[in-house]
Amino acid sequence: MENPIVSWLFETDAVRVCPEGQPFWYTSGKLGPFYINTQFLYGSEEAANALLTVIEQACAGDKLRFYDKVYGEIEKQLAACPIYRQLIDLMTEAARKMDVDFVSGGERRDFFFSMPVARKLGLGHLSIFKDLSSVYTDANGVSMPAGQASLSGKRSVHIADLVTVASSYIRAWIPAVEGLGAKIACSLAVVDRDQGGSKILADAGCPLTTLVVIKPELFETAHKMGRITDKHRCITPSCRTATSCSALKSNPCSPIRISSQTSLPKAAKALSARSSVSTAASPLPKPCPKPDAAFASSARSAALPAVFHPRGWPPCGRDHGSLRSGRAVFLRRRRFKGDAQTGNRIGSTPASV
Repeated sequence: MENPIVSWLFETDAVRVCPEGQPFWYTSGKLGPFYINTQFLYGSEEAANALLTVIEQACAGDKLRFYDKVYGEIEKQLAACPIYRQLIDLMTEAARKMDVDFVSGGERRDFFFSMPVARKLGLGHLSIFKDLSSVYTDANGVSMPAGQASLSGKRSVHIADLVTVASSYIRAWIPAVEGLGAKIACSLAVVDRDQGGSKILADAGCPLTTLVVIKPELFETAHKMGRITDKHRCITPSCRTATSCSALKSNPCSPIRISSQTSLPKAAKALSARSSVSTAASPLPKPCPKPDAAFASSARSAALPAVFHPRGWPPCGRDHGSLRSGRAVFLRRRRFKGDAQTGNRIGSTPASV
């Protein structure tokens, strides 16, 4: 029987496969053929972003009211979205087999899954924040500072959206729970990217259970379901480097779309990645004037997308650039009207960041 989660991942755009020749840029600065946003299983990108906003606002306020504010929204979505509701039911079934005393989840995306599973299991929930503070909410919905919850000697299942190399566990979640005298006895995640996180967690004493592992079989199943084309059916994490090099060699000068200001730091990493692959050398024309402070400020704060051009000066338009190691990094302000892009296009279609 085919895993329904595979269909849900593609139906909600939680897994997106890049168009041919347009790989995604990851935060690390590396290229990859697919992108995973597990929180979209909440129903859609729009719904997930709305809950992330609620989580951020609740984190900034009274943390003893955090659980009530966030779970109130989750409860509404459970009633409205069959995919999300069925996913939580599957996670609850998996967690029910684990010998634990409470559920833990870490800021931010873990809460999409840890809170409703804890409620369905009738267990308390430990909300761990990025500053390593935490709040415990008991099975009756009463929240208190975690230090007052008498968790010493107790065991938790930490529920996460996604595991890659388990860095958040090692850096934050495990130390936070152990600081309360408790232990993360096991972990449950929706997706394992199969990049070493499972072994790291096993070595740390909290073995990982996942509903989906990113392996070739996932894309084969998606192909059978008609979710992806023949060209994408053999995508695996191990093919990332080959895909990256192939794309860069075939189109070394293609610009990269930077979709938000949070993507701007990726530009420098992307430039370095491209420089290591592209050997084409072309002289740089005389540089444009250095951007003034007003423009630099607006570029950092602008909600409008920009374009990072990996090599050479753009042939036209008002661009601002700075030289770095003999190459140029460019940010071009772009105007969007709905989905229609206006203004001069540099080169071919940009790759997404």
